[in-house]
Amino acid sequence: MLNFANKPSAIQYNFIVGTSQKTDVGIDIDSTGSPITYSPYTNFQGDGTVPMVSAGYTGNNGVPVMIVGDHINVMATFEFQRTLYDYFGVSVRPALHPRNPTAVVSLNKRVYRPGEEMSVLIIPDVKTDTIATTLRLRRLAGRDLVPHGTERKIVYRGGAVKFLQMTLTAPSEAGGFRIDLEGDDATHLTTDRTAACFAVARS
Repeated sequence: MLNFANKPSAIQYNFIVGTSQKTDVGIDIDSTGSPITYSPYTNFQGDGTVPMVSAGYTGNNGVPVMIVGDHINVMATFEFQRTLYDYFGVSVRPALHPRNPTAVVSLNKRVYRPGEEMSVLIIPDVKTDTIATTLRLRRLAGRDLVPHGTERKIVYRGGAVKFLQMTLTAPSEAGGFRIDLEGDDATHLTTDRTAACFAVARS
């Protein structure tokens, strides 16, 4: 069913690969002790779910388009939308935010253990030499999102970048959370579509 040789001649495949997110690419198993221990090893050549060595395979049916982002939120990036619109020959671009450039908050996972390291990418619509915004974390309480923890100021001024990479620590409490970029003087903001949602499991 998935053999590239079975592709009908009228069908064209286009491949898109998410990159630059912390991704498990293998696991070391030590069975010499008791209990057996497991140690994953990672790199940043994947989308947080699928390593590029796997996702980039096209069976000689083209070259994958590589877009910075994770397995899910890569579809919220401006670069993905531009690629999709260009494929269909549509020149109109969706308005992502009414007044400010948008940035996607990309996470390497959707569920974390309490206190686990989180790989976070801030992906602006287009390359920029200035990013000034405030990262705010909220926790789901019933149907509301309430502030959680300390907000973080993010300021970057330098050469033009496609994304910023950082590490955060997952909250110690279980529950649902959302990360937004906000601020009255922010250069980049998130929307419902570009914010990051994640859960912390019970330990």
